[in-house]
Amino acid sequence: MINLLLFSLVVGIISAIIIVPFGSKENGEAAFNRIGALSGAVILIGLFTFLIYYLTNLDRNWTSLWAMLLAATILGIIFATGKERSIKVVLFLAALSVSAFILSAPLFNADQKYEAVEMDQQVEIKAFDETKTPASVPPQFAGIK
Repeated sequence: MINLLLFSLVVGIISAIIIVPFGSKENGEAAFNRIGALSGAVILIGLFTFLIYYLTNLDRNWTSLWAMLLAATILGIIFATGKERSIKVVLFLAALSVSAFILSAPLFNADQKYEAVEMDQQVEIKAFDETKTPASVPPQFAGIK
């Protein structure tokens, strides 16, 4: 459970950093509003991530976060302005390429996966000899006197 909480917290922090804009104004009120927005986003995204992974019991690894990364970069593009928007567009394109790779990877190595799990088939099963007692049966239960 603690691993899930830490995973959700890390995802919330990274997503909030991507989503919340860091404008060029550095007065006290704007910085305070930015910190409030950042902490609120961390809490909401962390709670959302926790609920999704807790209810669905998904594997907690970085490849399962491709959809959340796309959503966070899109929201980051929407909220950002100026030079920050262009940086987040590049981040979105990188997230889009990672998502395309993750979703298309099973198509390219399906033959190797099939060959790896293919089982050796035995056509004929050897019949059990009823005159012999299996080695796992003690003699007192086998009817041997």
